[in-house]
Amino acid sequence: MGESYLLSARNPLTNMEIVNRICTVLDNAQPYGSPHSQLISHVEDRPGHDLRYVSDPSKAEKDLGWRSDIVFEDGLSDTVGWYLANGVWCTEAQERYQRERLGLARAAQ
Repeated sequence: MGESYLLSARNPLTNMEIVNRICTVLDNAQPYGSPHSQLISHVEDRPGHDLRYVSDPSKAEKDLGWRSDIVFEDGLSDTVGWYLANGVWCTEAQERYQRERLGLARAAQ
């Protein structure tokens, strides 16, 4: 009781690798905007920026017998497909977002 578990499919990808894979999914789903990778713009990293995010699901695997049964590319394709099919939700979410860049505070010295 009260345990915490990290779940992941053990896909240690960098942020740029994920962005490029999203672009590939979009190229296939909406070819008229291809290649979507041309839309990538690079900005200065914020303090403490992570180049990738990796979680270790070993505890969930050991304690719960949990295993990811979704291939990363399939899950990514499903996720992108959901956003494409739910444009109204996306528009409403964007209207609530002020487009400020978060995490720009100076690191504690």
